[in-house]
Amino acid sequence: MLLVCLAAGATTMLDPAVVNIAVPSMRQSLGAGAGDVLWIVAGQSLAFGPALVPGRQPR
Repeated sequence: MLLVCLAAGATTMLDPAVVNIAVPSMRQSLGAGAGDVLWIVAGQSLAFGPALVPGRQPR
């Protein structure tokens, strides 16, 4: 159980880091401005966030 919780925590911290590393490449290839990049990052976070809710066990 501890291993699963640690893996979930690592994924939660790793996912935004990967997106932030990919932002310059996405910005160049899409010709996106600063506002567009904010929408991309916010959309990714919004898509990833609800996946964490079902993973939480009720007390």
